[in-house]
Amino acid sequence: HRGELYKGSEKVADIPIDAIPFQATQGQVNTLPFSELPASINLEKLTPSIKDPTGKEIPSKIIVKDSNAFVQFIPKTPGNYKAELFDDPSKKKSVFQVPIEVPVSCIID
Repeated sequence: HRGELYKGSEKVADIPIDAIPFQATQGQVNTLPFSELPASINLEKLTPSIKDPTGKEIPSKIIVKDSNAFVQFIPKTPGNYKAELFDDPSKKKSVFQVPIEVPVSCIID
């Protein structure tokens, strides 16, 4: 990931950001917590989007409990996913993004 630093409307730098991905389990319901959301965000209007490794959006639902937001989803394949929360159903303004990693499952006899 990369962050951008602005002075007024002028972009002055790109900043590399290392993000530790949320670890999810393939084929099971996973609950991704979205902590540290800005206080100005209306949790009741948030719309989730989870994209699989091919960029296809998969089913997900948002749960709001005790002023915290959680997104539930079931990853079908291993790989790198991306979760985003939008501040409206039209999904125009992303307010939070989280990388998700679904490792390859191994069964050892």
